[in-house]
Amino acid sequence: MFLIKTNPFKQCSESKLILCCNRNSVLTRCGIAATFCVIWMFLYLRELDIIGPEKTSFGELHSHRGSEEINVIRIQDLQWDPNATRWQESHSSLTDSYRMRSRFNHTVVTSYFRIKSKHSRNEYNTWMRNILSMQDAMVIFTTPEEVDIIKKLRGNVSGKTVVVTMHLNQTRMLTYYNRTFWEVQHSKDNESTFHNENLYVIWNEKTEFLKKTVDVNPFMSDFFAWIDFGYVRNTLHNGEMMLRNIPRDLKTDQVLMLDVTNLLGGTKMIGGGFIGGYAPGITRWHQEYYAVLDKNKDGFIGKDQAMMQVTCDNCPGLCKLIIPDNSQGNPWFYMTAYLSGRTTSQQFKQIIWMFFTILSCILYLITMSTKQCKRLSLVT
Repeated sequence: MFLIKTNPFKQCSESKLILCCNRNSVLTRCGIAATFCVIWMFLYLRELDIIGPEKTSFGELHSHRGSEEINVIRIQDLQWDPNATRWQESHSSLTDSYRMRSRFNHTVVTSYFRIKSKHSRNEYNTWMRNILSMQDAMVIFTTPEEVDIIKKLRGNVSGKTVVVTMHLNQTRMLTYYNRTFWEVQHSKDNESTFHNENLYVIWNEKTEFLKKTVDVNPFMSDFFAWIDFGYVRNTLHNGEMMLRNIPRDLKTDQVLMLDVTNLLGGTKMIGGGFIGGYAPGITRWHQEYYAVLDKNKDGFIGKDQAMMQVTCDNCPGLCKLIIPDNSQGNPWFYMTAYLSGRTTSQQFKQIIWMFFTILSCILYLITMSTKQCKRLSLVT
């Protein structure tokens, strides 16, 4: 049996060689490119949750480490050495357990203390289910009384959960400043009817909770985000990871925050429900924020949002501010949609970018195929 090799271009007349090349080469290559691009587009849109299967339900096992016991530690087991750069763990068994954990790129930090609030216990029970259903690695500061309910609601992602138990009198705000100080602060509050001393303590402790998590870093994360316990007020993100869309232009020595100026009729203000950043940025923010508190302690420092704004004003370049829009529900809680990549503007930009990327790929292949055919024509 003889195999005869033929040149497909000889089937074309010299005048039609380029056209034949286009049929045999351009269409084939474009078909391959189109197939690749369709697969890539499907995977990309699935990642954006525009298409694809339904998200994991709240009670469903989502983590391969979900059968682990949630690590509960006492705040006193973390002893701070002012001369060290990290929290000491020499008097606890934390080191080994931390090193055994999987690495997660992002860590959510939050806290829950049952105090008097303008919101009801039932409201917090609902919001608690929302935030605790998230699949992100999470560190939760709370009282010993709340551990059982948190364990129950984080049972599906127990391998991504650390609970730190403490009481309010162990916070930085009640160590640096006593109860009498905060009572005086309450008397200076023009909204004292709705606020109380414990609320001031928790508001101003957020940065400390965040910094402690950065120092211990139980999940060996790169990015950290403080999120108020009642920040997630709908079920749109339940069972999902929230921290998926970290801005590429966020510098490592910056913090990411929500600018609520437009929501207050032009009064400059930072939203206090979210603080995000890499370790250097959180460390820098921690230093600057508490310096502002101490400098202004003779005035009113109870509301963290005002002090956050002062800190940003005093440190140009420290704060990267995100301006919310009204397309994702209550703009005060815009960062949940923003960080998950669900905002309308984000998805539009991503799809447009993807379209032009695919178009450029196809045009490039057409150009290269045409050049190849021209070279073959000259040879023939």
